[in-house]
Amino acid sequence: MDLLRAYPWPGNARELENVIERSLVLGRDAVIGVRDLPERLRSLSSPRRSEPDPATRPLSEIEREQILNTLRATKGNKAAAARILGLDRKTL
Repeated sequence: MDLLRAYPWPGNARELENVIERSLVLGRDAVIGVRDLPERLRSLSSPRRSEPDPATRPLSEIEREQILNTLRATKGNKAAAARILGLDRKTL
């Protein structure tokens, strides 16, 4: 819960919803643990790397990064990635 509270959620409720859904789908247990969360949240407990402010990055770059992260998390399963991202598979 501390990591979820500490994360700034630049994607607002949709990003939170995607993280929870992804964690439930890909998680190892019925309860979401730290190891089930995306790296960007787990890294909050380690020293911060200097990353560009999401507010100054182009939306297309942020979307691409999220899509690639979701595809990695689903081991390339496009149907699962599209479902997690709330997209049609063809759109993905």
